[in-house]
Amino acid sequence: MLDILSQGGRITLTLAQAAGLFTAPVLAAIGAAGVSIPIIIHLMSRFRRKPEAWGAMRFLIEAYQKQRKRLQLEKLLLLLVRCMVVLLAGLALAGPVLSGCSKDGLSFAGSGGRVIYLVIDDALSSQTREAGTTRLDQHKQEAIGVLDEMGPGDRAVIVRMARPVMQVLDEPTSDTAALRNAVGSIEPRFSRGELIEALSLVQASMKAESAEDAFVVLLSDFPATSAYFDQPLPPELEELGERTTIVTAQPPQGTDNVQVMSLGLRRQMVVAQSTGATVVGGQAVLRRYGSIDQPREVQLQVQVQTPAGQVLAETARAVLLRSGAREQSANFDLPVQLPGDALVGRGRELIVRAALVADATDAGLDVLPADDQAVAVVRLRDRLQVALIDNEQDINPNAGELEPWQWVRAALSPRGPGATGSFELSTMLPTAVNSEAIESFDAAIVLRPDELTLRGWETLHDFAKRGGLVWVFTPALDTEPDWAQTMQRQFDLPWVFGDALVRIEVDAEAAKRSADVDETTAPPEVLQFLAADWREKLGWWSLRSWLPLSTDDEDRWVVLKTDGASVPEPDKPVVLAQRGVGDGSLVFSAVPLDTRYTNLPIRALFVPLMHDTLRGVLGNTAGQASLLAGDRPGLNRSWRGVGELDLLGDEQAAKLLVQSDGQDVSLRQPAEQPGVYLGTVGGSPRLMAVNPDTVAGDTVGGQGELELLLDELGGWSYLSERQQAGGVLAKTSLGRDLTMLLLWVLLGLILLETFLARWFSHATDHETPTVIGRALGALRGNDTTKQVPETGGVV
Repeated sequence: MLDILSQGGRITLTLAQAAGLFTAPVLAAIGAAGVSIPIIIHLMSRFRRKPEAWGAMRFLIEAYQKQRKRLQLEKLLLLLVRCMVVLLAGLALAGPVLSGCSKDGLSFAGSGGRVIYLVIDDALSSQTREAGTTRLDQHKQEAIGVLDEMGPGDRAVIVRMARPVMQVLDEPTSDTAALRNAVGSIEPRFSRGELIEALSLVQASMKAESAEDAFVVLLSDFPATSAYFDQPLPPELEELGERTTIVTAQPPQGTDNVQVMSLGLRRQMVVAQSTGATVVGGQAVLRRYGSIDQPREVQLQVQVQTPAGQVLAETARAVLLRSGAREQSANFDLPVQLPGDALVGRGRELIVRAALVADATDAGLDVLPADDQAVAVVRLRDRLQVALIDNEQDINPNAGELEPWQWVRAALSPRGPGATGSFELSTMLPTAVNSEAIESFDAAIVLRPDELTLRGWETLHDFAKRGGLVWVFTPALDTEPDWAQTMQRQFDLPWVFGDALVRIEVDAEAAKRSADVDETTAPPEVLQFLAADWREKLGWWSLRSWLPLSTDDEDRWVVLKTDGASVPEPDKPVVLAQRGVGDGSLVFSAVPLDTRYTNLPIRALFVPLMHDTLRGVLGNTAGQASLLAGDRPGLNRSWRGVGELDLLGDEQAAKLLVQSDGQDVSLRQPAEQPGVYLGTVGGSPRLMAVNPDTVAGDTVGGQGELELLLDELGGWSYLSERQQAGGVLAKTSLGRDLTMLLLWVLLGLILLETFLARWFSHATDHETPTVIGRALGALRGNDTTKQVPETGGVV
């Protein structure tokens, strides 16, 4: 045991603590023992031998007596250098570090103690229950064990890893009672973990605290297929393990888990019949983690409920997850019957819930019930309000044929004004379009875009951004389409319009032929109701006039072929296109709605195309109504005016606060608790669904992925290894490796020993200086280039 005095008192350094200064203490001991070798050689060289007298010895003894002290000093200096060479060789090979004593002994980190960062994973997978406890409880117990090892002067920081990553206490503290309470207060969340973001927070805290001696303890299961390892490692974290001691829990082998991965509705808004009957359809996707070698059957239940919890429709079915399959989808269509007075004003919202249910042979279902259900919100309407923007004047000189506005009315409201149906049409003059006039409508069908004013285009753009549908038809006019350029600018479209309509004159025989639909044309996602007979009803249009249009591939809805048809055009005409605008959408028809130029109005597809476009596009732009736990997104403008949202069925849950900043609407804090939240907009209830982030539902640890990441960070070790070696905090951080520094010093000593051995040797001819001798002489100011003249005698 070694006692070292310091300003703060006496510091005790034990043999075990001294060994902790090296990664290979045995080599250090060998190097220290090796110092005795040159000493023994030196002592052995001093053994006296029997002198033999001869004549010239008298002069040598006299010369030796005069230089005796200098020679002894030279020998001692050479001996010291040789001893240092042996010692440094052993120390360098032993892997010396800057620190290594235990918390009660010597430390090079200063008197401020260590900072321990406990990063605890409270993400969705931490709710996995095994052997009567959750994995989060295990992480908390391990964290308490680390806190129990803290010594005087040590401080700790608690970091929660689940989104949003946060530091539990404001600053590092040595108050173990407060730290224990902070660990105990951590509750599981339903979001994913953000490992890289948590490490970045630790890095920032280390810089702010100037923590030179820090521990980073990672307590997580590190799910293999989650997003923990997807983010690239920031450059500032690449050497984190060289500056700190990283200790991590070992990922578990894990168990099987089945979850409702997602719940998607075919349409977020559906139109009910006057009797209150409608169909709510969608798809639930199931996913399983763990082993997929064997098939597994689970029971899926889907319900449509009112906000008060009344079940309006439900279905249950067995879903088979086949061998080798990790995911399986299940479609559903639930007929819903509402009371006659259920649809009031602009409609109401219902809750769709898909959940895994346990049967008699599968009690308990799985180890992570938190991801066994998902919710969605569907909005029901009794009818859609459509503004027909047209002057309703005759522009078709052929008597007996319908005008464009008449075709639209026949398709959407065949019984005439005031009749009950899914659509209620109101005519609006193009020059009368303004914000007040169009505010109460869901969609605007523009048949005379050439008569719209600049203010009218601005109004339609704002209408679409708020979630409305604007459907523009090309008018059958011979004038230049200046209106198309105005629309392109106002809606900021990446489309290119032609300067004039293309018109084709064909003879009677050629008029019998038509242009087929291009093979790449497929039903858009919002028109999936037409998918079964899309090409059959859409194919073979007659086309003799259109406005040339160039769009991105994803914006094209209908494209016609031109080869072998009556359309002598090298490019394939885009006759129908769609693009999202803000929260709404713009649909454009490049073909005039006129039977002189196309047979579209009289084809079987026309009526379902009109209906499904209005229902489908509006059904997918009905407003944001579903979030993932941990998200704090910008919201649809339809949420403007909502102050707070309450979690249905849980009066104790925290409210979600909504803030409006100019044109932007967002949540004040992330949504953490899954479920359905209720708010009020203009006196009408609005629902928002929050679901668990099922990406974090993997119950199998990613040990290989974790080790690759930690190798990039630098030095690290497993928690279990540290515990077996005497405690997680039994050693200070690895500090800075001194091996290379000692090797450079060793090289310098070897060169110095070589030079001194030659310089102190009696065989050296000092009358003929060496290169080193000349250099030393030059430093002393001596002229070593002069030659000593031969005297021919003996000095």
